[in-house]
Amino acid sequence: MILQKNFVIVSAILLSFYANAAEKTEKKDLVSSFRCEKFSGSGLGDLKLKLIETCDLDKPFSSSLSRTVAGGEDVYMFCCHKAN
Repeated sequence: MILQKNFVIVSAILLSFYANAAEKTEKKDLVSSFRCEKFSGSGLGDLKLKLIETCDLDKPFSSSLSRTVAGGEDVYMFCCHKAN
């Protein structure tokens, strides 16, 4: 009976360790497959080209436009899943 309890405890610890290691690997894979980029001095057409060239547009992505106060320059930012 004691041997069974020890086996269950050791199994639970090993399972927990394996699950934690798998989660860290998944996060690392997600970070390496995701990209964010910021650029300025270009137009909306250039943003579209960058998205088409570098992103997997079948997956969710985000883009934004902001203007600098001083010069009124457009600043684009996008985040997406990298294209394969």
